[in-house]
Amino acid sequence: MPTVELYEDDVAPHSRIELAVATSLPSQRAGSIFPWLAQYPWRSVTWFAPGDVVKWYHESATFPLSTGDSVWEGVLLLEDPSRLAGPVAPGLTGLHVGGDPVRWLWLVPITGEEHRYAKNEGSDALVRRLAQQGRSWVVSATGD
Repeated sequence: MPTVELYEDDVAPHSRIELAVATSLPSQRAGSIFPWLAQYPWRSVTWFAPGDVVKWYHESATFPLSTGDSVWEGVLLLEDPSRLAGPVAPGLTGLHVGGDPVRWLWLVPITGEEHRYAKNEGSDALVRRLAQQGRSWVVSATGD
């Protein structure tokens, strides 16, 4: 992750990030979100961390994870998906690359209003709000 060494003395816990999405959408469609996110840290000269919110740069209608009436405009990067409704997340611990542990961040689609809320109130406040609404960390093809 670019620039992490400017802010962290020990970069090992932050340098290896993998992104994941749990969804019932067709895999090709769901996977189309990753090319955008893969470039994002280098284009924005930042790194991904738990709780980050990332805004989609095109029209919301083109967002890869959009379904039905859902109008998503970005994603929340969630390290612990059990904070939201849904099944138990698979165990993904133990992977190391070059001796550094890999952190998994789950993608949870968010609206433009939710993005602004997270920017103003913090991502923990957004996660609490989504949990109170019963939002799942799994992206459903039906938009539920």
